[in-house]
Amino acid sequence: MPGLLGSRKDLEKSLSIDSIKIHSILMRQVAPFVLRRLKKDVAKELPPKIEAELPCRLNQEQLNTYRKLTEEGILKHGTDFKEAIKNSPTHLFSLLTRLRQTCCDLSLLPGFPKGGPTGIKSEILLQKIHDLESSNSKAIVFSQFTSYLNILENDIRKEFTDIKLLKLTGATRDRDKPVDEFQNTPKPAIMLASLKAAGLGITLTAADYVFIMDPWWNPAIEEQAIDRAHRIGREKPTFIYRLIAQGTIEERVRQLQRDKKETFKQIIGDMDKPTQLSKHFSDLKDLIKYQEIS
Repeated sequence: MPGLLGSRKDLEKSLSIDSIKIHSILMRQVAPFVLRRLKKDVAKELPPKIEAELPCRLNQEQLNTYRKLTEEGILKHGTDFKEAIKNSPTHLFSLLTRLRQTCCDLSLLPGFPKGGPTGIKSEILLQKIHDLESSNSKAIVFSQFTSYLNILENDIRKEFTDIKLLKLTGATRDRDKPVDEFQNTPKPAIMLASLKAAGLGITLTAADYVFIMDPWWNPAIEEQAIDRAHRIGREKPTFIYRLIAQGTIEERVRQLQRDKKETFKQIIGDMDKPTQLSKHFSDLKDLIKYQEIS
């Protein structure tokens, strides 16, 4: 229905003046076209999902690399984020990806040796796996970076011999095989899964824990992935852990997720599609700059 919400220019102007009032108007305008059924209403027997953030302090080598990348990025692109996107979007988003990879493991970056010192997130994950091994539990470990899943696979295999380790990425040809093994094995098990490849079309209700190793810009993608475990058929609570590197772009991603979810909650009640980053951040330095943690 073209014109239902007016022009984009007028809508953006109205939102900048009184966003709360405009959200209320938008809700009334879109309500006749929306039919929603919440999981809590149609699956009341479903146990709760319990979510927590695990703050991660980067090790010194990660900190040094992060600082170097941010300083080079700001020197090259300046601090005007909208202008930087306009002039060199490919290079800018490449920088953001490198920063996010630095938060995970330095060996993901070009020029760093493979199999080097483990990133702090890997160490935290291994500690958590020790706990779940003793309770004979199962877990899904999600990451956007399949190369990071390979690193985690090597780390887990070195540390644990009795845990069933499975993998599900875009390169997995027979998706049913690892899913069936994960669901049916009596042993403690870990499923290493690509956030997008494993985010739809599978059921992993045997998982007691879900680890999000690196936050994604769109919270709906993460929610879809989490719902592979937290769905009808689950009989016990599901524990969700998000590993967030302190003082880095990952905290900004989480801020963006919350902003998006809150905006959509005010209009519809759920988050469906991503919004341009430049609508949320005007200063590149604010988005990526490392801040010293006391």
